[in-house]
Amino acid sequence: MVDRAMVVRPTEELEADLAQNTQVVRSFWAGLQKVMDAFSTESVRRGGEPWPNERIFGAAQVPGATGHRWFQTAQDEKAFMPTAQGQAHLTSLMKTLRIDNSPEWMDRRSQAERAYANVKSLEKELATRASRRDEAAVAAPAQPDAAFEGAAVATGGDEDAAQDEAVAGAAGIAPARRFWTARRRWSAAGVVLVFIVAAAVGVYVWRDDAGSPGRIINTWSQADKQHKGTYSYDSPFANAHRVSGYPEGADVTLMCQQAHGRTITDPTLKTTSSVWYQTTNGDWVNSNYVALTKVDGKTPQLRAC
Repeated sequence: MVDRAMVVRPTEELEADLAQNTQVVRSFWAGLQKVMDAFSTESVRRGGEPWPNERIFGAAQVPGATGHRWFQTAQDEKAFMPTAQGQAHLTSLMKTLRIDNSPEWMDRRSQAERAYANVKSLEKELATRASRRDEAAVAAPAQPDAAFEGAAVATGGDEDAAQDEAVAGAAGIAPARRFWTARRRWSAAGVVLVFIVAAAVGVYVWRDDAGSPGRIINTWSQADKQHKGTYSYDSPFANAHRVSGYPEGADVTLMCQQAHGRTITDPTLKTTSSVWYQTTNGDWVNSNYVALTKVDGKTPQLRAC
């Protein structure tokens, strides 16, 4: 067997490949929406009633919330494919639209599924590369200043004195020895103070990093007579929600809060809030739909994000 070195593709090539695969997935959903529009138009042409998306979802037994996520989110968020349960719903929808046996649409669906798998793989690889670049930037040693090195030699290796010499030499003045000696003493005292404060708040910081428990509430829809759950968002300022969300009663772990995000008014309870919580999954959920769980009888105070 011939040993071959793995070929590392340039980042720019991966980004271009990601954009191309993302467009394939988006094109699938955009094309499917056109088929639904044509289905409704044909019904009217034949003297029947129009078929809006919601009616088609009902005929296909696709949950309304699922259909909404598929077709009424922002176009930029349509680069996804359904889960295993969603695949069955998608098959039912295509059957209702009479394209489930269409070779063209079977091929488009297969292409979209392969492209989506590529999207996830490419996103992971690009994220790994970005993380490695950040780590390399942090680990790179700082280059010593030439003036400081020369002064260190002249002062017998005393770094603080060397700094005095370097700064004073550049300014053309004599170094203030006593000032820098006092600075060293205050620096030592500062280090001790930092350790004392860190020891005092160590338990609190650990608890904050672990997150605070919460639960999804208030998702009852008066119109639908059921709990609908709540969507999650990429940021507290985003208008378009993510594909994922949380059902009523779901447990969540909250990391921090943004007090001045986009204002949300619940249509049933008429409550309004601009406070958003970020979960450990990176999701953002409006505080209308989250109850913070008390710890030791007290409601936790989340830090600002």
